[in-house]
Amino acid sequence: MMKFKTNINQINVLAWNMRSLTYAKYYINDLIVKHDLDILCISEHRLYECDLYKLGEINPNYNYHGKASKDLESNNQSTKRGHCGVAILWKKCIGHCVKVVECVSDRICCIELLDMIYGKSIYIISVYLPQQGCKIADFQSELYVLNELIAVCSLNGEVIIMGDTNAHFGADVGDRF
Repeated sequence: MMKFKTNINQINVLAWNMRSLTYAKYYINDLIVKHDLDILCISEHRLYECDLYKLGEINPNYNYHGKASKDLESNNQSTKRGHCGVAILWKKCIGHCVKVVECVSDRICCIELLDMIYGKSIYIISVYLPQQGCKIADFQSELYVLNELIAVCSLNGEVIIMGDTNAHFGADVGDRF
């Protein structure tokens, strides 16, 4: 869990690779309540586009922005298990300072917390990057999109990236990232 001070107060942010909303929904709600989370970044919810509304059922006091994998088609929902997916949930009481930032990737969600630190914004980016089983070109393509998003966001504030990167970035970042 990450905590940081803002103009408003302290913000509690947590990232979780849930590996399926179906199985983790109630655990996630307990986590939200226990740690009084302001923002929760979720990776691998495995929802179809038509089921993203279920993110709003985790806790009624939270808004959300979520994306489903672009290769999941609703007509296959009853025959093909969902995979991937990324989302961000935030407390409704801070909703007045939250703006969804559009991103072309189905593996990246971003919100802007407006005017949080000395008039600058904080950008929270939730990621679920391709795993080893995907083509390296897919991973590089997603990194390119992420890099472009960071470049734009960092002009207006601080950027925090959370989620499952499916990569190890070396000793500069720590044993695990």
